[in-house]
Amino acid sequence: MKKSKTLIISRCGITAALYVALTYVLIAFAYGVIQIRISEGLTVLPLIYPESIIGLTLGCIIANIASPYGFYDVLIGSAVTLVAAVLTFFAGKFIKNKIVKVIIGGLPPILLNAFILPLIWMYFGGEVGYWTNFVSIIISQSISVYGIGIPLYFALSYMKDKGIKGFD
Repeated sequence: MKKSKTLIISRCGITAALYVALTYVLIAFAYGVIQIRISEGLTVLPLIYPESIIGLTLGCIIANIASPYGFYDVLIGSAVTLVAAVLTFFAGKFIKNKIVKVIIGGLPPILLNAFILPLIWMYFGGEVGYWTNFVSIIISQSISVYGIGIPLYFALSYMKDKGIKGFD
């Protein structure tokens, strides 16, 4: 069944709004070395909904406006989110087993953020200890992406498979 443009645009906007809102819920911990960004659980959405790629990117742009790393986090951090979302989408296209799909699909947002965010912090924020920051992001991203993303993926996948209106 072909999705309506209204549904696609709505889903994109809802994804962006949820990303921003969930980031701001724990805004004191949403930026920096010890980062708890529950909104990163949404990064599994491209496995099911391709339009969430744009929603995640827009949400990250808006959320990163509050970042202490300013323009660089808006630009680079959001680009990382875009690339991770596209890679997650392609994982969903090529992997059929749902458990393997969500595990592999969760790797791009975890690994790209872990490798690139510490560089932003070093060059634009004066942080030191690249590998310490790398490990911190691996842990916090894994908790968000898998701890929130896996249940979200299976709940949405179930509703989509059942043909529940709005989730199809």
